[in-house]
Amino acid sequence: MQHENIKVSVLTPIYNHSIEYVKQCLDSLKAQTLQEIEFILLDNGAPEDVKQLIEEYIALDNRFKAIHFEQNVGYSKAMNTGINNAKGKYIGIVESDDYIGEKMYEELYDIAQKTNVEVVKSNFYKYENNKKQLVVPFPKNVYNHIITDIVYNCPKFALGHVSHWSAIYKKDFLDLYNIRFNEDPKTGIQDFGFIQKVFIHLSSLYITSKAYLRYRMDNTNSSIAGGYKMVNRAIKEHLYVNKLYEDAEVSPEYWEINAKGKFLSLEHHRKNNCQNHELEFLRRVSSIYKYLLKEKNVQLNYFSADEKKIFKRIAYHPYIFFIQTIYKNTNITPVSTQVKYLGGIFKREIKNNIKSSYFLGIRYYKKKLYENSLNIIKNENKINFTKLKHININLKTLIQCQSLHKETFGPYKYAFKDKTVVLVASGPTAQYHLPIENAIYVGVNNACLLENVKLDFLFCQDFYMDEEKRNAIVNYRPKECQKFFGRISDERISQCKNSPASTHVRRCPKYLIHKAEAKEYYVSDDIQNSYCLDIENEPLMAGGIAFAAMQFILHAHPQKIYLVGCDCSKGFFYKSDIVFDNTNMLAGWIALKAHIDELYPDIEIVSINPVGLRGLFKDEYSDNYLESFDEKERVALNV
Repeated sequence: MQHENIKVSVLTPIYNHSIEYVKQCLDSLKAQTLQEIEFILLDNGAPEDVKQLIEEYIALDNRFKAIHFEQNVGYSKAMNTGINNAKGKYIGIVESDDYIGEKMYEELYDIAQKTNVEVVKSNFYKYENNKKQLVVPFPKNVYNHIITDIVYNCPKFALGHVSHWSAIYKKDFLDLYNIRFNEDPKTGIQDFGFIQKVFIHLSSLYITSKAYLRYRMDNTNSSIAGGYKMVNRAIKEHLYVNKLYEDAEVSPEYWEINAKGKFLSLEHHRKNNCQNHELEFLRRVSSIYKYLLKEKNVQLNYFSADEKKIFKRIAYHPYIFFIQTIYKNTNITPVSTQVKYLGGIFKREIKNNIKSSYFLGIRYYKKKLYENSLNIIKNENKINFTKLKHININLKTLIQCQSLHKETFGPYKYAFKDKTVVLVASGPTAQYHLPIENAIYVGVNNACLLENVKLDFLFCQDFYMDEEKRNAIVNYRPKECQKFFGRISDERISQCKNSPASTHVRRCPKYLIHKAEAKEYYVSDDIQNSYCLDIENEPLMAGGIAFAAMQFILHAHPQKIYLVGCDCSKGFFYKSDIVFDNTNMLAGWIALKAHIDELYPDIEIVSINPVGLRGLFKDEYSDNYLESFDEKERVALNV
């Protein structure tokens, strides 16, 4: 087949879908009645059995060709590679878990030839459990004729489900405006950004009332799955779309549609994918909505009265909106193995005979929290703020975090990319550490007393040491080491004053923080073994200063982390009369491991000379540490 004869190039990215779905997809491509067509199969790290299937179809039909990637390069890069290599006059897209009717591209291309429009779009079917349902996303008056002035005559092109695969796009049009998918790996729903870029440049469109594609809804590996991790990526894609609109200098009408599109998308995520994370989600979305209202002066022309209220409340009062949502969704059921209160925001769970409680997605163990939390409800229509202030994690702390933490931690996001970081805590084995060249050193509390390391960052929050050691922290390399001082909760301070075992805990005076040239942050001892997703907005988990430092390091996202002095033994490398139980510390590290596995699987963690932490991460032992034991002790250590 000569390149100049190809009418349509169909791109099919293939990664993790089952071989049964992929085969059904490829069979539907092979059955296409249009002969002057190429099917570009984008092998984005597919399993071996699927790779073999790809080769079988290439051998069966010369319309098939493949582009192989050694590993998964991401949806967008694979798709852009396909567009760049496509030879057809028009571009089509079929996901490898969907399939199409045999006349789809013959009929869409025939329309394109007769109308010379830039995009031809069709209806589609939702396909689930072998049943299909016709989806008609547009009003009747836009079908079966050429549409121009799209922003006025067909704004729904950019609203709701973008269904970017139920269309063909003129290749010259895509190339002229460099319309491609966003390749930033931190974003999701890249099809949304792609369609928005098409929308702001589109001058002619034809929508046929026919439907061809079966959009599969029952695939658990679909890209629309992913829970709150996908929500985070979706938010980043919405920020990318804002930049597209800014760069294109679009008219106000486009921003009105942009606002409605964002609202529909983000409300869907809030209601379906933000369990235990809704407050964090609202804080982030608030700034997006506020930008549209203040900077772009959107009038919300496409919004209903109720939608306008929700949009503005989230923009200006996300915390109050959150509390009001709780009351409206209150649902108390009889006590069982799992009881959900407040629409899932507050839940009680009994699992493996362990009682757990969750409030705002934070895990607790004390029954008292239920009583305090439920007491905030006076009735369904009124918030009792007198009761509300007794909740351990209060709105005041969250608001303080939102303003302070962006300044404290914002500049460090991804700052350690491709770097090695050494976290130095106060465990006894820290004294055996040998410096690692070119590593970034983050220390906690009296790690600054170690003579064999030079710290780049120093975290402090519990001032239990004597005046001499406190001064050592305050005066430690003030111009070369950035210090962070954590403000522990008033409740914790009050508890420590009344506890003989905790009288050593002191609040760091403001004048010392100023003298140390330190940045401040908030910690919450009520967050038991739960790590925040965004340290720019939330209090850090306390219970151990190393946990605050680790949350900072993960935020800066290095390639590798060495844990030094994080051995979870029951002492310090410096002399101290303090005796402590490391049970809670170990629980915190176990929770941290789960947190890292879920959100930072690409970061390698190595424990140096671990004791209590042995076996949790990758373990390494230094020669000088092993030499401090006799042979019998080394055998007992099993190293």
